Amino acid sequence: MTEEKKLKLDGNIKLFAEELKLCFSKDDIEEVARDTGFVKRKSKTCAWEFVCLCCFMDVDVANNTLITLCAKLSKKTAILVSNQALDQRLNERCVKFLKNIFEKLLRQTTTNNTSIPNMWDEYFKRIRILDATAFQVPESYKNIYPGSGGCSQASGVKIQLEYELKSVPL
Repeated sequence: MTEEKKLKLDGNIKLFAEELKLCFSKDDIEEVARDTGFVKRKSKTCAWEFVCLCCFMDVDVANNTLITLCAKLSKKTAILVSNQALDQRLNERCVKFLKNIFEKLLRQTTTNNTSIPNMWDEYFKRIRILDATAFQVPESYKNIYPGSGGCSQASGVKIQLEYELKSVPL
């Protein structure tokens, strides 16, 4: 039985998995896993299946027990992985591996999908997308992250993201 037939993905997650497959082959994902140090030798669970566990199996990796995660992985892939083996994989190299995959996916999809139809060129010379969020942090951080004063909390953080979707060359 091939890996693709063993792995059963649910509902909406299939769309994201398909996008991932369009951008990366399983060999590409294995290469990223080796480059980041996540995979050093052949094991029961390949990097692709681990990506699926962390991203596509409708499981909150951070808030579930190892037993639950191993059961989910076994159910979806028919591969038995011990709690200890999975625990050893959840480390800084895992974070680096997943971050690398998603950075490459984001880079690839934004460069492939950001062409704005020419019909908008006569109306808009520049399109920027802005988003911001603000949140309170413990008062002990007031020297590092001072609040805005007034009756608000003594410390807080504001983050703004600006993405230039279209611009006219100078």
